[in-house]
Amino acid sequence: MNTELENLYSKTKVRYVIHQRIGSGGEGEVYEVATSGSEKYVAKVYREKITREKAEKLDLMVQAFDEKLQEIAAWPKELVFNARGEVVGFLMDKIGAYKPIHELFNPSARRKHFPNADWSFLVNTARNVVAAFKTIHSHGFVIGDVNEGNLMVSGSSLVKFIDCDSFQISKDQRMYSCEVGVPMYTPPEMQGLSTFRERPRTTNHDIFGMAVICFQLLFMGRHPFVGVYSGPDTPLEKAIEKHLFAYSRNGSLKGIQPPPDTLPSNSVQIGLMGLFEAAFDEQGKIKRPPLSTWFEEFTYLKNHLKTCSREPIHKYFQGLDSCPWCQMENRKGVIFFTSSRVTGFSLKDFNLDEQWRKILNVTPLDEVTLDYSKYPIQNRSVPIEYLFFRMLRVIQKIAAFAIPTIFFFTEIKLFIFAVPVAFIVYRLKLFHSEIESEQQKRANAFNNVKLRWKILEERWNREATNSLFEKKLQELGEVKSKYERLGSEYNRERQQLHARREELQLRQFLSNYFISQHSIPNIGDLRKLTLSSFGIDTAADIEKLRKLKVPGFGGFLEGHLFAWRNAISKRFKFDPTRGIDPEEVNRLDRRFENLRVEYQNKLTSGAEVLTNIKRQIANNRISMKSEIETAGKAYRQAEYDLKWVK
Repeated sequence: MNTELENLYSKTKVRYVIHQRIGSGGEGEVYEVATSGSEKYVAKVYREKITREKAEKLDLMVQAFDEKLQEIAAWPKELVFNARGEVVGFLMDKIGAYKPIHELFNPSARRKHFPNADWSFLVNTARNVVAAFKTIHSHGFVIGDVNEGNLMVSGSSLVKFIDCDSFQISKDQRMYSCEVGVPMYTPPEMQGLSTFRERPRTTNHDIFGMAVICFQLLFMGRHPFVGVYSGPDTPLEKAIEKHLFAYSRNGSLKGIQPPPDTLPSNSVQIGLMGLFEAAFDEQGKIKRPPLSTWFEEFTYLKNHLKTCSREPIHKYFQGLDSCPWCQMENRKGVIFFTSSRVTGFSLKDFNLDEQWRKILNVTPLDEVTLDYSKYPIQNRSVPIEYLFFRMLRVIQKIAAFAIPTIFFFTEIKLFIFAVPVAFIVYRLKLFHSEIESEQQKRANAFNNVKLRWKILEERWNREATNSLFEKKLQELGEVKSKYERLGSEYNRERQQLHARREELQLRQFLSNYFISQHSIPNIGDLRKLTLSSFGIDTAADIEKLRKLKVPGFGGFLEGHLFAWRNAISKRFKFDPTRGIDPEEVNRLDRRFENLRVEYQNKLTSGAEVLTNIKRQIANNRISMKSEIETAGKAYRQAEYDLKWVK
């Protein structure tokens, strides 16, 4: 350390002794400092001589310091000087046991840094993020460089800003700009700028970055603009610029959908999802939802969470019918939240035979086949006009036959002329339109009632036959078979854990190497974020690339990632004396315990479900009876009426 900086001084010449360095950034170093009191302070000391403009900005920030800012930020509270009286940095509170907010985003990092965090913790953190933004904006300041690195979180979900000296500060018509920005948190209207120096930031810009961070908190680190595109791969900056929100209601129209195995968008209330839509769509650059509305929606979500009946650490929105975390864990085997309880797995205390007997005791209704022919017919008279015209047509045909016959027996010489005359008479369409009109009227009536009968028949087969009952019984039979195999499958997989000890030790070893924390050729921050949005966070996750179609990751980039992972793998040494990791056993037990509870619940409620289906079928038959009878009579009558005019 520069001996000139072993001591720092306040504006009033109070001396601060520099202790060890605790951090380093692009502009300077952060040191612990000793004071005469019990307060714990740190000092940020710039490497380069700061400009007059920078000193003025810091002085304004010191003047603005108050208790509210102190609660949510490592805010400059005092300028510090060197022995020559030059401003070299500032003093701020030591924030203590806070960690970067991105450590909450994915299961691996959360397990390491926030082992007790559940989804309610993430929801409350997002709420506190909004509150912190509100405090900054209420002082007339703009953050500008919103990113995951300048927000810290405590073990109680409190949030604090760091690197506040980069904020945009304005006073008395003078603006000290924020000159930096991270593309993944930069709004569409600011994308592609070569510099931010001459472009004032606004609170509306901040809200975009805030919305991205809050979305990542709720959706397991997934960036809202990283998805699966139907067209060519789109870089993240372009996706933001084109408003390609992957979780949008209109995502399919834009040819984009979320990555696989993500939390469904309906996992939060409609109001909150609407705020994300409004923040990310084309109108957002004009006016995004205010922070007060965000705070209200996060408060609502916080107050409307319920606990999963199977796994207490699973919290989810009470508007959902079932726990989404259980569904995803059972489907993919990924443990999103670490439970401290040892689950265990047992098939005791459940009488499968008894439950199946109850199910089989519920018998289906007798089948009823629809038959319109059973309905009576009314002998309705045919219109007299139609009968008259038909009689005249008969006379016409008789005359056509009689003319050549008469000439054949009386004037044989004229017979050759009589034949074409008779043919013409026969072919004359006398009264055709009148006759055809009646026939068409009855044909139309028949076709209409026939169609109506067909629709009712299809509805009957769908709602009033035993097809639903039989389908549910078949499903219950499949559940029974799965339950019967559950014990043997558990034992098989438990044995496999012993056989896979080396593989599991390697995986545990690789899971300690986070992609975001290492330099990998051609894998920059944006590509790392894309990987994270597809659930690829550590060296252990890289194998997923063989199954997932991650945008922008072809053979070339995959090669770099696998090479990095393989290099790390060479450092691994298998320890045959180690037993199975208890976490792996607990993971297996949780998965099978969840399946056990699911199958038992379905089998226990099976008889009741079948009874309800049976009751519903009976009710459907009753409700359709009158309509069926009316349609059947009309169909039968129309069929009979049509025959009389053919």
